[in-house]
Amino acid sequence: MAESSRFWTTGGAGDGASTYTAANFAQFLRETFMTAPASEGVLYGIGNNLAVTGASSPVAVNTGAGLVYGIFYTNDASVNVAIPTPASSTRVDVIVLRASWAAQTVRITRIAGTDAASPSAPAITQTSGTTYDIQLC
Repeated sequence: MAESSRFWTTGGAGDGASTYTAANFAQFLRETFMTAPASEGVLYGIGNNLAVTGASSPVAVNTGAGLVYGIFYTNDASVNVAIPTPASSTRVDVIVLRASWAAQTVRITRIAGTDAASPSAPAITQTSGTTYDIQLC
């Protein structure tokens, strides 16, 4: 593995000779703040820690910040998430922070479960470079 150091004034000498990319910065954030990217994400102590509250529709995701596979996300206002009434039985939905490389965004997203007598939570997606979810609740 080659040695490198970051961040220097770009256009200079050594490791600062070329510009840095978004991928370089995301790698820096992942390696600095996250020991297990699949299970971590909320940056505690910022705002209200993206706490999810509510027992029925809508649920609210409070203020806060997080890292989703090294991509920084911040939210400075509560976000309401509508939870549709199940068609039959009961359902478990999951609220995540979802990074989408196609859209180049991280957003609060509801993943719908399946109506069932004994429902289970739906799977989250964790594919870097495509879609990466961090579960909030």
